[in-house]
Amino acid sequence: MVVKALPSSPPLPLPPLPPGQSPFQHQLTNANTHKAQQLSSRATAPLLALLGSPQLNAILKQCCGTWADRSPAVLLQALREYVSNAEVVHNFEALAPPSTLGGSGATCVDLPLASQSRYLPNLWEVEYLNATSGVCSNPSENNAEVSIFGFQPFSASKTIVDFGKKVIMPFPGTYQEATERPVYAALNLLREDVGSGNFGSVGLVLSRQQIDAMLLLSPQDTGSWECACNSTAPAWLKKKFPVKCSTWKNVSMQLGSADHFDHTLLTSFSCWVDAKQHERVGHLFARAFAVDDGTDDVVNMTRADQLQGYIEADIAGAIHFPDSVNMVIGDFRTLFGSTPGVLLQDWCKRWGWPLVWAFGGGNGTGSAAAASFRGLDRIVDVLHLNGTRMNRTVDATTVDSFRALWSGTQQRREKEKAGPGWDIWVRLMKLVGQGLVLRALPGGRPCLVNRQCYGIDQLQDCVCPV
Repeated sequence: MVVKALPSSPPLPLPPLPPGQSPFQHQLTNANTHKAQQLSSRATAPLLALLGSPQLNAILKQCCGTWADRSPAVLLQALREYVSNAEVVHNFEALAPPSTLGGSGATCVDLPLASQSRYLPNLWEVEYLNATSGVCSNPSENNAEVSIFGFQPFSASKTIVDFGKKVIMPFPGTYQEATERPVYAALNLLREDVGSGNFGSVGLVLSRQQIDAMLLLSPQDTGSWECACNSTAPAWLKKKFPVKCSTWKNVSMQLGSADHFDHTLLTSFSCWVDAKQHERVGHLFARAFAVDDGTDDVVNMTRADQLQGYIEADIAGAIHFPDSVNMVIGDFRTLFGSTPGVLLQDWCKRWGWPLVWAFGGGNGTGSAAAASFRGLDRIVDVLHLNGTRMNRTVDATTVDSFRALWSGTQQRREKEKAGPGWDIWVRLMKLVGQGLVLRALPGGRPCLVNRQCYGIDQLQDCVCPV
């Protein structure tokens, strides 16, 4: 297998950073947890009323079998358990494209940087060290971190171009200041196969045991809220984020925690333009609880869901390798059979992480522009499976066949400049077998005894660490 040279490595190594939280971060999340406990209690009654609505029950009868006609209290308990064990995923681009527009967490970390690091840097750490080809930060993200989450203001500033104008933006005066800011992630409530695909082709499924105490939960994407509701962005850009600004503002920009989030859920169901609460809840239950036989479109998700269907779950603390990462997701069409894909495999092998491939948006025909798509299945990369802790093994014949399919895809990329389509995905799925085609854990208490499980396979068996 030939590996071509990747873009140059970062000019500076990342300085050492202790695991866990700084004293300030610990104080911040502690205070938020105490406040969230009170806010969540106040939201329980209206959330129960929503779960008991006739509109929701009608949707559950279509999608979710025995979940229809259950009491609101039973539904709420199941929903809480599901949220408490849902994936928290940080996505980034394998190779960060140069950017002059500014500001996307997806342009900060890339594989060359991540593969030389011992922890996952936040966007301010990366940009402070000038360790990426992209532009990470922008005023909207700084505003959200200070005014919504309560992080400390920076002591310095820098001049950037924001929406075509030169502006002075707060910027960390030291690397230590940068380390105090959060790592952005998403609570993958819709069980999206790529994690949070609108933010990049590589997804890190983080360990809930390691990060729960550090979580700050927002009912919606804070960058979207800041851009649409609290910035000088041009009108055409504001329209790209259909945020109902009053919804979250009317509840004082409340945040949730890993254990207290009824209020966060309730707000998330109505914070986008034209959002109907019972339809949002119904779609969440369809993705989380339905027995999907591949015939009912109510399970499908859309491109809009990739932005509007998750809760922002930001980590006020350090994400150290390998313990803080549970599993890694690679975008199949972008990375399978590619040079960055080899680097991704090598990175996972170094730390002993399972790697899974996700097809992402598409309707079963390979169309990236499909109006809706399943976006559930993931295929385990078998090339170093036996070196992970996953309770699955693979024989040499399957490994050889997988390697041949990889090489054929690599040759196609080089000759035809085309990535693998749905036909290759189906071949790979048949090759690995039902026990190595996974989905994120569904609701209803499967595998609840082990919060580190990677998912559930096509035989409905739990796939977990040994």
